[in-house]
Amino acid sequence: MLLPESNLVFDLRKAHKIHREIYDLYYKRVCDLEAEGVLQDINKTVVTFNIFASINWLYRWFNPRGPLSIEEVTQHVIKALFLGILKKPK
Repeated sequence: MLLPESNLVFDLRKAHKIHREIYDLYYKRVCDLEAEGVLQDINKTVVTFNIFASINWLYRWFNPRGPLSIEEVTQHVIKALFLGILKKPK
């Protein structure tokens, strides 16, 4: 079934708006990390899209019957993302 073009345009605009709101939430948190002095000298937009992409693609490859639980995968994703962008504690 084909959707009328006006509905499709509306749906795409709505989806874009939602994606932008989510991106803005991630970006704000990355800015908070910078303000706290724990973010390495790294582009915040790149970091934000990296986090966004990692989370968005999880559903494509995660297998609930696989060797890791969703909690374990979450911890590994957090470790990979944040230990790679945060300064080492002094």
